[in-house]
Amino acid sequence: MEWQQYLYYSFRHLVPLTSPKSHPHLKLKVKRDDIFGRSVREQLAKMFSLPKSTLQKPLRVIFEGERGIDEGALSVEFFRLVFDELLDPEKSVLFRHINEDDPTQSQVWFREECPTKDTAKMCGLLFGLSLFNNALVPLPAFPQLLYAKLLGKGPKEEMEEIRELDKDFADQMSKRLHETEEEVSGSCRGDELQVENGDRVEVTKANVHLYVKKKVRDYLAPSQFAAFQQGFNKVCDIGVLGTFSPVEFEALVNGEKYFDWVAFEKVGCMAVWQPLWNNHSVATLITEETTMQNRMS
Repeated sequence: MEWQQYLYYSFRHLVPLTSPKSHPHLKLKVKRDDIFGRSVREQLAKMFSLPKSTLQKPLRVIFEGERGIDEGALSVEFFRLVFDELLDPEKSVLFRHINEDDPTQSQVWFREECPTKDTAKMCGLLFGLSLFNNALVPLPAFPQLLYAKLLGKGPKEEMEEIRELDKDFADQMSKRLHETEEEVSGSCRGDELQVENGDRVEVTKANVHLYVKKKVRDYLAPSQFAAFQQGFNKVCDIGVLGTFSPVEFEALVNGEKYFDWVAFEKVGCMAVWQPLWNNHSVATLITEETTMQNRMS
């Protein structure tokens, strides 16, 4: 069993699924040919009025017109289909390719110009539900920065965030700050900057720092990420996930072909993991896997 599952067992040990006898499941009815259509969006919108304890019930997905009881496979199929649509910039207004010159190899980030925050909020909710129910589908389109920011462990400065997302753009913006008046005039020709009184003025050496700040802010689309985070936090307890590093969180979602079990055992013995390591079968499973890999090597 790969280490993605061990990480999930650790997460689930800290936050078990709730399943009261009266209403044991959270249900979501979907149409395969309209996977993020009006009906699904309306159901998701209603979920925002529900308490976290209700959203943390086991999810049961029902495909309209199809037989089958969701024991996990239907949920995985739904999340695969809905994220294929939501994370495709050709189909969704929420995300854009970071590297537009090579979109087939590019990860995605939020569009500031997305007309509503609701889609980002629903996408975050879906991401949280998939994680909480172990209905995980690989999402390589998300950069590691997203996981770091969800954990509250991202860079403290916006320029540092940009550098993680798009080094070329970050270098370009940094260069603008050190250009001469003539160079700024040439590189920002035709661009204007809106100042505090609402007027639009030409970009100059004196105000280029404000121009760069706005370009960086627009690139990061903080309001869209905040909406996504709000939806995600509606399901998941960031205090619990805070025990993971961004790398571990990303691997929890995407999996990893190779894992250094010895290194993880050392991490597991840190104070934050000590109760889990001492009292849960995950530690025994990992130790057994470590021993088996050592014997095979």
